[in-house]
Amino acid sequence: MLYPQFFKKISLFIQKSKYAIIALACFLFIEKVGAAVNITVDNPLAPTDSIEGLLQQVLNYFLTFLAAPLMIIVLIIAGIRYLTAGANQTRAQSAKNMMKWALIGIVLIVGALAIVNTVVSLITGAQ
Repeated sequence: MLYPQFFKKISLFIQKSKYAIIALACFLFIEKVGAAVNITVDNPLAPTDSIEGLLQQVLNYFLTFLAAPLMIIVLIIAGIRYLTAGANQTRAQSAKNMMKWALIGIVLIVGALAIVNTVVSLITGAQ
């Protein structure tokens, strides 16, 4: 009597993933309609046509526009915490540690940008 359990699991899977199945069906339908109507879409990754360039763009975006501002915000918050610590040595030490780790994070971000750009330029042979 393995079959009733099997069908019960399949039914549960379909119930849990019905929105994913609907989204996939809509995507496939839209693709077919787009092909029938002859819709063209420009390359959204216009500056690059290779996986190396895409990797470089994604990592540069992440490191430049997400990680670096986050580290600067953390550094500012740590400075404010240090200024408002007053005579409380525990809070002052916590703020100093926060500043130290934010600075280490900024150094790692700059290093990661340099490494990614160097590796991609070595792979692609670009100057």
